[in-house]
Amino acid sequence: MTLENSMNSRKMMSALILAGALATGVAHAADLPYKAAPTYPAPVSPVFSWTGFYAGLNLGGGFSAANAFNSYLGPVGGRADGGLGGLQAGYNYQLSPSL
Repeated sequence: MTLENSMNSRKMMSALILAGALATGVAHAADLPYKAAPTYPAPVSPVFSWTGFYAGLNLGGGFSAANAFNSYLGPVGGRADGGLGGLQAGYNYQLSPSL
């Protein structure tokens, strides 16, 4: 083995040892206590309730071509066009989770 090959193998071995030492992770001192991550209580999910006010709006409409009302006797009427709308509001009170 030549001197040049011996130097190259020592450099390679030193580089591998250094890379291994850097890749192993964080070291902890033996005389210091290890601080674990703080634990937090699980959040309490709110109880679902139907109690409360509500309000709503509905709209609709219908439109047809001529002779919209056909029967076995033939056409009975003409066009049928129109709209419909409404409002609703109220209050719900839930007595217990099972009612």
